[in-house]
Amino acid sequence: MEIKRIITGSLNTNTYIVSEGRKCFVVDPGDVIETDLNILFVINTHGHFDHIRGNEHLVSYYGANLIIHSLDRDYLKDTRLNGSAVFGEEVISPEPDKLLRDGDEIDFLGHTLKIIHTPGHTPGSICILFENYLFTGDTIMLFGVGRTDLPGGDEELLWSSIKRLMEMDDELICLPGHGPTGKLGEIKGGLGYAY
Repeated sequence: MEIKRIITGSLNTNTYIVSEGRKCFVVDPGDVIETDLNILFVINTHGHFDHIRGNEHLVSYYGANLIIHSLDRDYLKDTRLNGSAVFGEEVISPEPDKLLRDGDEIDFLGHTLKIIHTPGHTPGSICILFENYLFTGDTIMLFGVGRTDLPGGDEELLWSSIKRLMEMDDELICLPGHGPTGKLGEIKGGLGYAY
């Protein structure tokens, strides 16, 4: 199993390609990416434009299935909700193939991805538990937590979500939407606001 991090787009979004052999899945394509691997599916941790900008390319060119939480579905088509209009862009994504809920599990070649609904940054923000890794999107990062001043943001919900994550294993390796990776235990001491 290999996890490759690519920094994409104008907001330096972390895009992850998780592969085994010639097959892979992609988390948060922040821009167009190219690979010679067979992309089985794409998961968006939430619907902001800097995490969905590459969806169209991966779906149309590679035939990947698109997966997002049900509460962020509207963000895919609405440039006000996904924030692209604020930056003078018009990022519109294809419709999802699967809508997620808390506790859902996705199979990747016999490995399980468990979906943890962590609303607050957006209504449908998720984290993804995969082996000893935790993809956290913009819910938590090593240098802070997700902002709540964009459409659909909710500070009370965000801190409730963070409290849930703080009860998880300190040794989990967090793969955030922005910035460096690190262990969950490293994050617990210094939470502030970021993206």
